[in-house]
Amino acid sequence: GSPPGCSTFSYVTWFATGACGYQFVDVLQLTFLLGATTAWIVAAVDLVGGTFLSLGSVTYDAALVFLAVLPMLAIPDISSIAKFSAGGLLVICASFATIFVQGLRTYGLAGLEAVGWGDAFPDSLADISVYYGVAVFAFGFLPVSYNLRESMKVPTRFDEAAWLGLGITAIIYVGVGELLWIVYAPAKGGIQGNIFNMLPRGGTMATVLRLGMALV
Repeated sequence: GSPPGCSTFSYVTWFATGACGYQFVDVLQLTFLLGATTAWIVAAVDLVGGTFLSLGSVTYDAALVFLAVLPMLAIPDISSIAKFSAGGLLVICASFATIFVQGLRTYGLAGLEAVGWGDAFPDSLADISVYYGVAVFAFGFLPVSYNLRESMKVPTRFDEAAWLGLGITAIIYVGVGELLWIVYAPAKGGIQGNIFNMLPRGGTMATVLRLGMALV
């Protein structure tokens, strides 16, 4: 029989690949989740570093972020914090809008003349690595899909929710990515790899957005 206490995803893996495949995929999943968590902490620390809450040290800022999210990590039923997801989406949209408006105010429409089709394709190994990283991160939804489905009040609507959520996310991210890439083309070095590094520093609005992004 399957290993006792395993999740649905682990059970599917065990059924499809056997005991060895089950253990191998579990190691891969843990490695991926550790990498994703590390990437989130790095991004959150960078965002907090641009606010008055920064403690002046990357280590201290990382500890501050961890303490802020610790209560949520202790919640046994994540469905109880579902409303925060909607708040997170609002913070992300507000952040994109702020970055876009700031770019227009700074550079205007000069970016339309600064970019061409040749800029849309990778021209170095580093660019290819960035593309690969984004692609891998995008598929990170799959390992946790069973967990999300089982936490829903109406699990039978998971397919509908996934199609809608991922579809809207893809459209927004591609559209926003292209627009911001063009707007910030005249900037020295172009747009940064982490787009949220373009958030302004200082000011109440910028601070609220940075702290909100650090938490979501």
